[in-house]
Amino acid sequence: MDNNKIIEKIQKCLDLAKSSNPNEAAAALRHAQGLMKKFGVSEVELQLAKIAEATSDNRVPQRPKKHVWGLITLISDAFTVKGYTLPKPHVNNKGRVEYRNHVVFVGNSASAELAKYAFDVCIETIKMARREYSKSVHGNCSAKTREQRLDSFSEGFVYGVRDNVTIFAMSQEDSDLIDNYVAVQHGEVKSVMPVDTKKKLKGKKRGTVLGSSLLDGLAEGEKVSLHVPVHGKESRKLTRF
Repeated sequence: MDNNKIIEKIQKCLDLAKSSNPNEAAAALRHAQGLMKKFGVSEVELQLAKIAEATSDNRVPQRPKKHVWGLITLISDAFTVKGYTLPKPHVNNKGRVEYRNHVVFVGNSASAELAKYAFDVCIETIKMARREYSKSVHGNCSAKTREQRLDSFSEGFVYGVRDNVTIFAMSQEDSDLIDNYVAVQHGEVKSVMPVDTKKKLKGKKRGTVLGSSLLDGLAEGEKVSLHVPVHGKESRKLTRF
């Protein structure tokens, strides 16, 4: 029997063990324990089976920009999952397998899928707002200055979205469980240091880039509302007003 099906069967027995009928609960628990012993399934494996991952459709650099990393953090906090940038295999035009970085959310199966959906919608919304804002950037700006202004705008946008989101704290138990899952599935995951294109700016120029552009992004981001489902009762959506 497939290991996933075994774990699923054991989990169903454990759910039945919560029955208000003591005889039924005891029988289900014995059955679950018997299956665990027969197939060598540990309690840790049962716990890890509750964790899943969902991969974003969007590719990202190994070191994403600050606004992208900020959005990953925001979505992770909103849906009580953990976000990572991990290499995923793709088959290129020549039929060869190559690895490309994607954002991966890990946590409760439903939460991970919702986080992935929210990230993909939000990142596309930011891209559209960024393109629109670029039209207002003075034409005499150098390519580097233009990028810095757009990055500052994008960071402000993420701050604005965050103002409309309720953040939920993850329990230490869930955090440890996700860490164990990632260690088993992906090995050691290195910490990511996001790219800040404005790091070397100083003086008045820095104030202009970090000030007006960031505030413009903040105003646009505050128009976006990310609806986080409560116990799965609310549909997943992002609205703009």
